[in-house]
Amino acid sequence: AVILLVTRIIGSFCLSHSEMLMTRAALRARSVLMTGLFRKCLRLSGVHESSTGQIQTLMAIDAEVVLMVAPVVNMLWSAPVQFVIYLVLLGLLIGKALGVGIAVMAFFLFVISPQVSKRLLKIRREQLKLTDQRVKVTNELVQGMRVVKLCGWEESMKSRLLAIRSKEMVKIRA
Repeated sequence: AVILLVTRIIGSFCLSHSEMLMTRAALRARSVLMTGLFRKCLRLSGVHESSTGQIQTLMAIDAEVVLMVAPVVNMLWSAPVQFVIYLVLLGLLIGKALGVGIAVMAFFLFVISPQVSKRLLKIRREQLKLTDQRVKVTNELVQGMRVVKLCGWEESMKSRLLAIRSKEMVKIRA
């Protein structure tokens, strides 16, 4: 029992240290990515087909994905190894019943999961289009604040932003 406890503690420390190193590397990569996107935003502002809203969305969301994925990159090689080891041990323990369990897992993995993923991806694409629109309108509003105030367009701009945001929230809740 003591050996199991010690191995779990050592494994936990190793995993935490690995995640810390990967997070540190991801923070550096994210800052490089955001700097490059910010420079692109400054260079192409109003010149290219990429709107400022799209570039700001890239900076806010897509660069953050790099930070979220990095700590688990080591799982790409360790998870399959652990899975095979666990399957062998389970096979030795429960025998032929393991085949039924693997069949059920394969059904969910190869039949159900792709359908759910396609639906979620479609919803996410629609949501990102609305997010780009909202960020673009907000950016235009902030850049043209004097004109908006002088012409009394506050309520009009507010209703425009809220309409886009409500559509976006419908996609988020879907």
